[in-house]
Amino acid sequence: MLKSGTSVQIIDTRPKHYTTKAQDIMEGAVWRDPERLDDWIGTLSKTEPVVTFCVYGFTSDARRLQRCVRAGFDAR
Repeated sequence: MLKSGTSVQIIDTRPKHYTTKAQDIMEGAVWRDPERLDDWIGTLSKTEPVVTFCVYGFTSDARRLQRCVRAGFDAR
């Protein structure tokens, strides 16, 4: 999506304890506390795809992704 020029919302959902150890972040991404999804989900645009990523992925990230999809976002 990035290479094609598609506007995309990139959300880094690594746990806070991980981000304090490794402060690098993907270009264009914003960090959001994965435990506070309800606090920040309303700030996302439903007109642009949402991509979330986490160093651990799988279970916890999948649950957040499912919540975004249920809320009407094009989430991946």
